[in-house]
Amino acid sequence: MLPLSGGKRMEIAKGIHRIACTFGERVVYCHVIVGEERTVLVDTGMAYSPEKDIFPYMERIGLGPDRLDLVMITHSDVDHQGGNRPVRQAAPQALFACHVLDAPWIESADALIAGRYSQFEAKHNIGYGDEGKAGIARDCLSDVPMDWHLQGGERYRLGPDHYLTFIHTPGHTWGHTVVLDEPTRTVIAGEAALSSSILGVDEQPALPPTYCYIDTYESTLERLLAMDIAVYSPSHWPVQRDQAVKTFLAGSLSYCRETEQKVYQLLRETSEPLTLKEIIVRLNDALGRWPATASQDLSYPLAGHLQRLLNRGLITETTRGGWAAYQAVR
Repeated sequence: MLPLSGGKRMEIAKGIHRIACTFGERVVYCHVIVGEERTVLVDTGMAYSPEKDIFPYMERIGLGPDRLDLVMITHSDVDHQGGNRPVRQAAPQALFACHVLDAPWIESADALIAGRYSQFEAKHNIGYGDEGKAGIARDCLSDVPMDWHLQGGERYRLGPDHYLTFIHTPGHTWGHTVVLDEPTRTVIAGEAALSSSILGVDEQPALPPTYCYIDTYESTLERLLAMDIAVYSPSHWPVQRDQAVKTFLAGSLSYCRETEQKVYQLLRETSEPLTLKEIIVRLNDALGRWPATASQDLSYPLAGHLQRLLNRGLITETTRGGWAAYQAVR
């Protein structure tokens, strides 16, 4: 089992607290960073996470919402921004920040659903349906204007000789941003690297790795691999330390590159064009072991790989049965 915080203190480095926010069979780790002068919350979980998990944990370590100075959202996804409105209501003094590229989807649940969670419907006939999107809307109370639109590279002071650096790490989303705590060399990583699957509360694969934009994702992983990181705390995986950090990042990069090879090889071996749905069915078992209901989320990485193969001129796109289909250039 993943080490969920429950009633326990989870201080992963000096002043950095990791808070387990559960939703169904999933967990997202939000973080509170406590400095001498300021306190920062990184991500707000789902709509109910602040009251259910975040504020109770903060109370146990002697902090009320009134102590929050900054709320930083790593990227646009329901389980990272859904609690924005409850946090704003409890901590009106706190500034909210995110990367400028993700701000439209963070400031509006409707925009998030239309842009992120509906992106494969028109072209690929893949989506979450009306019921699924209604559930996302219910769990995403994120309609809070951002006070600070990050570009990447900004520093934020928490106390004497204590700064955070915000590092732009696109790939999962265009504006994904991680937080580097400079004194402890701790990276609060969100989903900058997605390993070979997203884990659930039982530490078993719950979803495929949902990176989207291949060139920037690989560049992000290479940049993180070049950094001197002592503690790496991702949103859905155990904390990684020292050499394990590079192992986790290198494994994420290898999975991405091997997946593209599998996509290309499949299309080279197939005589007729394949739709994204068909590619998912044929490659699912070779790419991971997650619940069958989660296989459609392979749309995110596989659509990204198909786009890059198209850009490289290695495959062509046509239509079959009204949906986009792909085959290798002969």
